[in-house]
Amino acid sequence: MRLVPRPGVPHSRASLAKASRVAASIVHAGEVSSTNDLARALFAPGAPKAPNAPAPDMDPAVHLVLADVQTRGRGRLGRTWASVPDSSLTASFVVGLSPGFLSSEGAGWVTTAAGLAAIGALRAVDPSLPLSLKWPNDVLCDGRKLGGILCELAGPPTDVAVVVVGVGMNLFVPADRLPTPIATSLQLHARCLPAFEELRDELCAGIADGLGSLLGLLLREGSEPLRERATRESHTLGRDVEVGLAGGEVLRGRAVALTPAAALELELPDGTRRVVTAGDVGALPA
Repeated sequence: MRLVPRPGVPHSRASLAKASRVAASIVHAGEVSSTNDLARALFAPGAPKAPNAPAPDMDPAVHLVLADVQTRGRGRLGRTWASVPDSSLTASFVVGLSPGFLSSEGAGWVTTAAGLAAIGALRAVDPSLPLSLKWPNDVLCDGRKLGGILCELAGPPTDVAVVVVGVGMNLFVPADRLPTPIATSLQLHARCLPAFEELRDELCAGIADGLGSLLGLLLREGSEPLRERATRESHTLGRDVEVGLAGGEVLRGRAVALTPAAALELELPDGTRRVVTAGDVGALPA
């Protein structure tokens, strides 16, 4: 594996010691527009760094793109993701998958797999953290947004589909610099945290390891094992929610299940059920 130094900054192998034992490769940049943009440029199908799809009995290799500063981070639905230097995790994890996977029901589980991996990495730092997943792509701590996930293709699939999984997380962001009233930061909940670079290394290693393992499980055994785990970790299921759909329609109902394709099933007030594949979800007052 080759570690790429940050421009103008002496690279410390020790600062990514744990991640370097897990990730297939690491690109560590100083300032970027977004780690997803850099990852898509470096790992697009046909590029020298493009990963291969895994063998049937293997977990996919996970490549890491990490930045100290991200100036134009993106979230779902065209939102921005704000990061604070030395306080935020801004990273992308890159995997190669079979092109056929994109047309299977498993494709919808990549974001959830990343969320489960993030929860596992955070619990390794502090097992007492009250963590959960808000469908479809938020990591919550004590019901507030700690981090978000954005999955994108690096380019049109050829003999491999390259998936880029962007993860942004507030680690040491002070309360008065949080981007929204519903956001939170790890330091506000954890009992004792290591220094920023050590914590970032631990989280990157844990997410890369967990993502590779969970995607391998998904490829070998289908969606049911991930659906069971995601159901246990869900902040959304069992709640009355409001879902804003892309066309402007708003649905209100109780979130009752995750489907085998990772969609959200709602029970509407009239007793009928509706499956939502994408939308902006908010909990309704009890």
